[in-house]
Amino acid sequence: MDTLFPFPAKTWSKTLSHHDQPVLNISVQQPDFPDSKKAARIQRYFNHVIQLWITRWREQLYPAQCDILDQASEHGSTFHPLHVELNYIVTYWNNPIFSVRLDVTESRPGTRPQLFCMGETWDLSTGYPLPLRSFFPKKSGNWRKIILASLKNQADQQIKSGESLLDPDCCQIIERTFDPNRYYLTNNGIAIFFPLYFLGPYAEGIPVFVIPFPNQTLIQTDSEPHP
Repeated sequence: MDTLFPFPAKTWSKTLSHHDQPVLNISVQQPDFPDSKKAARIQRYFNHVIQLWITRWREQLYPAQCDILDQASEHGSTFHPLHVELNYIVTYWNNPIFSVRLDVTESRPGTRPQLFCMGETWDLSTGYPLPLRSFFPKKSGNWRKIILASLKNQADQQIKSGESLLDPDCCQIIERTFDPNRYYLTNNGIAIFFPLYFLGPYAEGIPVFVIPFPNQTLIQTDSEPHP
């Protein structure tokens, strides 16, 4: 397995101000893919995802921050700018398959940061994303049932052992809210995650469950490209 992801990170930052005072600090990190037709498709996708977050920050958070600053100035209270970050980490790289986890944090001093997570898995040889089902043999039965059984078993064991703060009814919540798009690959298997607060309190963070690859290896994918 190749251990070094060949594409460097591209990082940029920007500060948005109101009345010459910083109110929103933005920091973004993204992979910078080579100039090829297949890689360009992947680059466009990541650029689109990042642009959606930038739109949220500019059109929703920035006006709200301006209002907070105006109110703080009116009442003589302390104002703290909001810091937003989007970072990624390559969680799996076995040419041509790569997987990344993107983490978004929105925070200011004295408050709990808002945490968001995304997972992306792509095939560089085709330039298309890989659906979760592609990592299960066609003859393995209902891949969704296999995954749900593993998730609920892991959650149940964590609750019984006391090692987590998962809600007692989280197995039912897993059944209702499982989304096959919320996954990424790791060297230890397929990581399935749930958003903050879905399965437990804030202290639980973003719950992640790792399911071993079928036959302990990353099987060859058999999915067709998705245009």
